[in-house]
Amino acid sequence: MMADMSSDIFSRPIDVSKYICIYGGAQKNLAPSGVTFVIVKNDALGKVSRYIPTMLNYQTHVDSGSMFNTPPVVLSMLHCRHCAGLRQRVA
Repeated sequence: MMADMSSDIFSRPIDVSKYICIYGGAQKNLAPSGVTFVIVKNDALGKVSRYIPTMLNYQTHVDSGSMFNTPPVVLSMLHCRHCAGLRQRVA
């Protein structure tokens, strides 16, 4: 099963093991707009029977350590700080 969790991520506990792929825009609950997230199971990668453009192929991003495309550095930094604050509140 796949899910767009733009509105759900960090709003409640989610059992990610139930999904093959979870994706979404992080701007609602996680980070400033312009940041997206994808959680995909390794065994789902590379199982496409048709041509997928390189930029849209998740295997490309995994193989390059998520550095295939230049990430939005400032937005990523804000996201990391936000998550660190959430961890402190939850712990």
